[in-house]
Order: sequence, then structure tokens, then C-alpha cells
Amino acid sequence: MLCAGGVIGEDTCNGDSGGPLTCNGYQMGIVSWGSAACAIAMPAVFTNISDPEIRGFIRTQTGV
Repeated sequence: MLCAGGVIGEDTCNGDSGGPLTCNGYQMGIVSWGSAACAIAMPAVFTNISDPEIRGFIRTQTGV
């Protein structure tokens, strides 16, 4: 897992789960969860897709 965000007005919210976390055009994570009160300057939690076990799971499930 990794945390990102924390800027007021820029946060994940209800319905964002499964969406990408990108940096410079590369996907770094997948939205996992965040604060129930959207956009309150608290970091959101993402699945870190650079983890070898997570990458293996994604490859197995998607065939990519």
C-alpha cells in the first residue's frame, strides 16, 4: 500500500475505488480507500502495483 494526496479539494471520493494513481504518465497505484469525508486534506490509500506479488496477481487475472 502507499499513500498519496493530502491537498484540500484534491482527493479520492466515493466511487473512485479501482481507479488509477498516475505520476508523469505512468500508473503507480490503484485506489483502495480514503477518508469518508472527501477532499479534507487527508492522503488516500492505494495498492502499490510495483509490488511483485501485486504485479503477478494482475498478470494472472488479466493475461497481460
